[in-house]
Parts: sequence; structure tokens; C-alpha cells
Amino acid sequence: MRDYNILDYRTERWKGFKDYYIKEMYSGDDPNCPALNYICDKFKLTEEQRYWIAFLYGTNYCVPTTYYIFMEFPDFENIDTEKLQLWWVKNKEKTYFQTDRAKVKNFDYFVRCVESYQDLVGKSQVKTFNNFFDIDDKQERYKEIYDFTNKIFYFGRFSLFNYLETVNNLTNLKMEPNGLDLKFAESARNGLCYVCNKDNFVTLHHKKPKEKINFRYLQEKLEKIIYELKQENPEIDINYWNVETVLCAYKKLFWNTRYLGYYIDRQMEDIIKMQNNVVHMNWEVLWEFRERFHHPQFLGEFNDWDGVREKNKYFVTTHGILDIKEFPKYKTYSSKVDLQSTKKPKLMSSLEYTKKRKIKKVESKKIWEYF
Repeated sequence: MRDYNILDYRTERWKGFKDYYIKEMYSGDDPNCPALNYICDKFKLTEEQRYWIAFLYGTNYCVPTTYYIFMEFPDFENIDTEKLQLWWVKNKEKTYFQTDRAKVKNFDYFVRCVESYQDLVGKSQVKTFNNFFDIDDKQERYKEIYDFTNKIFYFGRFSLFNYLETVNNLTNLKMEPNGLDLKFAESARNGLCYVCNKDNFVTLHHKKPKEKINFRYLQEKLEKIIYELKQENPEIDINYWNVETVLCAYKKLFWNTRYLGYYIDRQMEDIIKMQNNVVHMNWEVLWEFRERFHHPQFLGEFNDWDGVREKNKYFVTTHGILDIKEFPKYKTYSSKVDLQSTKKPKLMSSLEYTKKRKIKKVESKKIWEYF
């Protein structure tokens, strides 16, 4: 793992972003697709079920909510929308939808989304999406699938971008976007502006910036930093999905709303919320995923926090650092849990955290009982 030796993230923007990117990747601070993959592998889901769970996640961006709905309706081909509507009315308030998909819940769009998806793919998702395997080029395949799925109700530009990333991660249908539309991707564009020390280009909710945006300049810089990341870190995933995610988070480092490990903590909050709302379900699989995928340094359940840590949001703007703790030493990079391995993936041995695990084992408690 490369160390860019950043002294101050407020001023060392270009190298600082590259350092932040690889630390986001190694720490797994975008845990939703890895968590969904773990569910798919753990329960040996069929390809049909993998497509279905990918779609469900696209409606809410919350893994515990996706898991809850999927366990209630595991087979897409058997979905009766009248029964689904009755279930939705009864259980809607138990679910949690992330901010970007809150309207799907608040405006009762969920069942309409499912109906629209049914109309698009018919009875078999696999048969429908198999038609795209004839396209060999992954970027061309992405474009064709994007145009095809653009008909799904309430799946706009960004929703489709995220949804197709999930399909790519969970199923055998591999594809790849060929870029970011910086004119429309405001959040990622703002992140790139900070990377390039072009703070005057930054916009807030599409309002005019202090200085006219030079889109050609930003596009050139985007391509340059992706090239450098790939050359300097060939072992990690560097694609437009991950770059977009990290750029959005990078921007928010300067807005005091994000920190390294934020999304790991937010997922913890989501699990706790759903665990409290749906007490009859066994949530063990999600806690198990976290323990097997993340270094314990980033897990509140092994430490003294139970969700997003507000004070960490000010580390960059106040001190110019990502964290007060040294970043863990990783043996290798991995984007998912290897269920065939009996060892903790990616981690160096840590006596401190081993002791904590042993103490909890002696007390005969499971991880998910610590809330």
C-alpha cells in the first residue's frame, strides 16, 4: 500500500486526494456493495435473486432495509404487487431510506418502482439481461444497459449510475461507465474543484460559482488523476464509480460533514435502526460481514461509539489530518469477503483488538448484542 506522506490535507490537495482515495478503498469505507455481496454469497443466492437485491438497493441505498425487504420477498418472479402494496402500507415506517432516496419512501413510490421494473424485465431478469452479453465492450454495454433501464420509474441519472454499479458488483453482467458528466455531477465536480485548488469553481445546489467553471480544465485534471492513481496503485479498483464516490466524500471533508470511516459508521447506525424497528429478524449476517471485512479500528462495535462521530468531521478543516490514529497496515487489498477463507481478510494481527474479541467471547455475547 502506497503512503503519500501527507502533512496537511488542507493544502496538499492533489496528493492528498490520492492518499484519501486509497485509504477509502483499503478501509472499505464504501461498504454497501461488499455487504450485499456478502449476503449473496452467504445465502448462496441465485443470479435472479442477485439482480433483484441489486434493484431493491437502488430504491433505498440502505443495506439493512434492502436485506429486510428481500427476506420478505426473496423471489422476484413471485412478486404480487397487490400483496406488496399491503405489506408496504403496514411496514413502510419500519424501513429506512437514505436521503437521496427518501422521496421513494415519503411519496410512496416504492411499489410503483417495482411495477415499473416488472414491466421492463418481465418474468425473468436473467433472460432479459442476458441479451446484453452479446456486447463485448464493457463501456458500450454500460451505455446500452443504461439506456434500457432508463425507463424504470423514479430512477434518474444518478440513481441509474448507482444501480448499475450494484448490478456490476453482484451479478455476472459486467460493465463500466466511460466517464463522469461534470456538468451534471455537481457533488463529484465540487470534489474535483477542491482537488485542483479551484475553490472558486465550487457550487452549492447549482447556484452560480464565484468564478466561471472551466469544464475542459476539470476534465483534463480528472483524467490525469485517474491515470496517476492507476499507475501508482495498480492493485486497487480505480473506476469511475469509485472515483465519483470518493470525490463526493472528499468535497464533504471540507464541508465538515465527512471523515475517513464515515460510511462504515453510518452503516452501523442503519443496522441499529433497522434492528430496533424489525425485532423478529436475525441481523447477525450484517454484523458478521463488518467483522470479517473491516479492520476493527474502524468498527464502533469494537470500540466506544455506536454511529457517526461528529468530532471526526472537523479533523481535516481544523487539523489538516484524516484521523488522529495511524492508518492500519494492510496485507492486501480486497473489495469483498472471501467466504472460503477462515482468516480475517486483509488485516495484520493486532493484540489490542484480539483481546477485545476474547473478552466478548468469554462473556458469551455476540457482536450484535452490544447495543
